[in-house]
Amino acid sequence: MKVSRNDCFYAGQSATYLVGPLERVLDPQQLKARLQSIAAAGPQHRLGLRPSRASRQWDFDPDCGGIVVTAGPMPDMTDPARAMLDLLADGPAVPPATVHIHIADRWLFLDFDHGLGGGRLFSEVIAAAGDGGTGFAEPAPATASRNPGLRALMHTIRTQPRRLIGALDEPFRSGGAAVVPTGQFDDREALAYRRSQPGFLDLVRAYRDGYLPRAPLSALILSAFMRALHSSGITPEDDVALLVDLGRYLPSGVGTLSNFVGVAPIQVAAPYEAGSIAAAVHEYTHGCRALVRYGMGYAARLRTRPADLPRWQTGSRRARIVVTDHANSAAGNKISWAHTSDGHHFVRKAPVRYSNQISLAINRVGSELHLTASYYAGTFDPATIDAALAAIVADDSQLVLAGASGARKGR
Repeated sequence: MKVSRNDCFYAGQSATYLVGPLERVLDPQQLKARLQSIAAAGPQHRLGLRPSRASRQWDFDPDCGGIVVTAGPMPDMTDPARAMLDLLADGPAVPPATVHIHIADRWLFLDFDHGLGGGRLFSEVIAAAGDGGTGFAEPAPATASRNPGLRALMHTIRTQPRRLIGALDEPFRSGGAAVVPTGQFDDREALAYRRSQPGFLDLVRAYRDGYLPRAPLSALILSAFMRALHSSGITPEDDVALLVDLGRYLPSGVGTLSNFVGVAPIQVAAPYEAGSIAAAVHEYTHGCRALVRYGMGYAARLRTRPADLPRWQTGSRRARIVVTDHANSAAGNKISWAHTSDGHHFVRKAPVRYSNQISLAINRVGSELHLTASYYAGTFDPATIDAALAAIVADDSQLVLAGASGARKGR
């Protein structure tokens, strides 16, 4: 199957999930058969593909020989981040395997070659592992959409020409000064994870609806994260890279499971007000700037086409923040979570390419907020990163106190 250059860029990187407890999880043989039946529907479902950085022509194996499914005892979840790293170390390497799925009672560990796809694909697989149905993706990924960026561009030219023209100045907009890498390095990534109690997001939404109507929750969470870092002595760079799902630019009824995301450079500055961050996010997600940014990145990858994707030492201690927010989606809503008063876990490790990068993954399970930070302990103190996440989801979090106050005023 011929894929896009953007798929080649992500190939060879690993994206890792640890989720549970789920209502039910298939046994290894049943799950492998389920994935094979999905792959048999065609390579647009991604599961039988063999990612490669060297070529846009990827092999397709409908028997899913690259997918390894294992089983074992439930992990010790007293330290979820450590549990994920231990499972990662004990499993087969990805690559050369394309996917490793480990089943532990009602818990699911997934390690993917990121070239296969992003959050939507991973959510579909998690749902397929526990759901009794055979459905996989809606809208169905189009067989002919090997380059969703081109399909989205043509659709946007027809439907939103003025917005697209207004965003064409994006390459000339000034941004923060780029830090020049000083060389490659091979440190191991560190991980911090914190989760809220059930009901937390209801209070955050109460605050948002009263004071910042229609603002994305990610803006409030990012504001709290930046303030927590700054108060701990970590100075962020001037731009935050927010990964934006570009599926909204595709025609109605057309979907893709590939890595169709854009990078929105959100300019931030102390005191990191949620309102200003929300306005910057809105500019990229409700215009066409994120789509133009995708085109800029695609053009750059056509020029360079690196055979590998090294990790870079920058020599900087200013935090390069990269945020992924998997908001409520059709795929995520199909996951069958177990009913438990203790809540759930959703740990997601994202790639970290620079020594001063902190990749913040935002996930939600019902009214619970789940935060995972991937970074390098040689640059940032683990206790500081953990404390920053803990402050956001704590019972006395400023987000919760503001939301509780707003809820009382509305009565």
